[in-house]
Amino acid sequence: MSNTQAAATLAAAEERYITLPVPGNGTGEVLALPEAMELLRSLDTLIFDLDGVLIDPTRSIQRAHPLAIEMWLQMTFGMTDCAELVSPEDVAAFKLAGGFNDDWNIAESVALALAVKAIQSGAKDGGELLGYGFSLQDTAEGAASLGGGMDGARQWLRSQTPPEIFEEASRICANGLAGQLLKEVIAGPFCREMYDFDAQYVTGEGTILEDRLLTPPESLELPFERGVFTGRTYGEARVGLRLVGLGEFVPDERLISWNDGMYKPDGRPLAILTERIGSRVAAFIGDNPDDMRSVHLYRRNGSVPILSIQVCFGAAADEARQVFIREGVDLIAPDTVSALAALKALREGGCDG
Repeated sequence: MSNTQAAATLAAAEERYITLPVPGNGTGEVLALPEAMELLRSLDTLIFDLDGVLIDPTRSIQRAHPLAIEMWLQMTFGMTDCAELVSPEDVAAFKLAGGFNDDWNIAESVALALAVKAIQSGAKDGGELLGYGFSLQDTAEGAASLGGGMDGARQWLRSQTPPEIFEEASRICANGLAGQLLKEVIAGPFCREMYDFDAQYVTGEGTILEDRLLTPPESLELPFERGVFTGRTYGEARVGLRLVGLGEFVPDERLISWNDGMYKPDGRPLAILTERIGSRVAAFIGDNPDDMRSVHLYRRNGSVPILSIQVCFGAAADEARQVFIREGVDLIAPDTVSALAALKALREGGCDG
């Protein structure tokens, strides 16, 4: 499809939406499908993702990626000047590719891509490595074209690389060091609580201390029951919520995390949470395509109506918004504050579009 055709398709998809006025502290345009309005007015339950929805991970988890990869390149290849080799746009591209809900999977895929480049180029420093061959965003897009996730990344890298180079890079990365370093950089002294192991390589404070709340506390005074479905581990979720002042946001039975063994996209956690809560009409508020796809998967067999609400967060916000429009997400907002303001107004009968 040409760029012109893609733009026309997107414009046609966007015409299906109505714009909702957002009262109070909302910061931007909220779009809703007309056919979803009745259910949006009837919501009794909101299920939240964490990163990009309630918690801003820009200075915590996202900042940990270049720090961990810098350490990994030094430890693995003796490479110097490797700061900032992984950009926020790179991390966003992997998230947008799907299947990378766990950040350590992104770190492992980034490490494999950089190992391939390092072996092929013989680079001695980060500048040489960065300028050689394909980019990390190329890798993310290649992974997306092959179904996403680590498997997609491996398949794409294998297709771009002589077999002996790929096998050597795979052997180097098989110990999972890149993922472990990312966890240690994030967690610092919380490593045992967050990941159930003690840090081996990283000392000092973890970047998790830089987690920030994305919404003013008063915007979370909601007339809805609530739950959480997150790709974070249980420890990551609990530490993160505690650090941003939401330690009592949900009880354990209303929090489904990585430790429950159901990884996005997966509709089962939505079924479990709505049953535990006793929901009649629910919505899942997320910020990436895997959150949206979790709702799609739930709808195949789910008995309670669940709406998909997506906020456009991070370095790939515009690209994500386009995906959400094309896929027919029920409500699309620029941020969580705007989404919640619109939902509260709909509940109170003051936001009719």
